[in-house]
Amino acid sequence: MNYTINLIQQLGPVLKGIRKKSGMTQKQVAEKVGLLPKTISALETGSPRSTLDSLMTLLGAYNYTLGLVQKVEDSSSAFDW
Repeated sequence: MNYTINLIQQLGPVLKGIRKKSGMTQKQVAEKVGLLPKTISALETGSPRSTLDSLMTLLGAYNYTLGLVQKVEDSSSAFDW
């Protein structure tokens, strides 16, 4: 399933929903990926202490990847690679 997140505040609830759908507790997820339960909690609540590395580790545990999608309405401001 694909999730489009437009605001950082949307990330935590999506992560929590994915975890709950998997039937795991924060502690179980933390043990599976080698992170602390408080790190999982921080990611799910949108704490500014969350790191991209932790996010990528967590997404990998759920078999999700992070992708970038260009907004169609902002195409005039896209980078010219």
